[in-house]
Amino acid sequence: MLKKIKSIFVVEAEGAGPGQRQSNVDDQNETISSAPEISVGTTENRGVPEVPSDNRFLNVLADAIEKNNQPGFDYLEFRQSLVNLSKLNMDESTRFKSAYAAAQPMGVTPASLINSAKTYLGILEGEGKKFAVAEQNQRTKVVEERKTELHHIQAEIQKKQEHITRLQSEVEQLTKNLEDKKTEAATLSAKLEQTKIKFEEALRSLTAQISGDLEKMNQYLK
Repeated sequence: MLKKIKSIFVVEAEGAGPGQRQSNVDDQNETISSAPEISVGTTENRGVPEVPSDNRFLNVLADAIEKNNQPGFDYLEFRQSLVNLSKLNMDESTRFKSAYAAAQPMGVTPASLINSAKTYLGILEGEGKKFAVAEQNQRTKVVEERKTELHHIQAEIQKKQEHITRLQSEVEQLTKNLEDKKTEAATLSAKLEQTKIKFEEALRSLTAQISGDLEKMNQYLK
């Protein structure tokens, strides 16, 4: 019954054979693809979107309709009659009137068909609300997960930036210490050079004096 309900609403892709159509239906049960395409009906139904058979949500909505299928001849059977009559060469008005004429012997009235169709619209509206809630919950879950991830990444970035700032401060301090040590070393080196010069001057002076006295002693003390 599920396939029958689907068949009165779907539009098969042009050029798709039975095997290909079945493959599309199987695929939709195995994976979630991108947004489904929407096929536009014939000229007389222009502006009314018709769902293609490979829409992954068609099974869900068709199943909801099947579970709430009203007993007897109702809108769904009327719709099936319209689909069957669409294969004949007749205009829209004639199709609707012919389908209704065939249903009248079963006690069908315009009011009963209209009320039946509204019932199924209500079912679809309910499915739409359930989907909206589920979609919003999923969206909220995804958004919250992303927010948590973003917060974690931002915290990591902040942590790394603080670490970099500390390292930069340490590098600046070490650089300053290095320059101070260079200056200190240069100053000490200069002081040592002056000390060396003064020592050598004193050494030469004393050595000269003693050497001079030694010569004089050798000369005068015989």
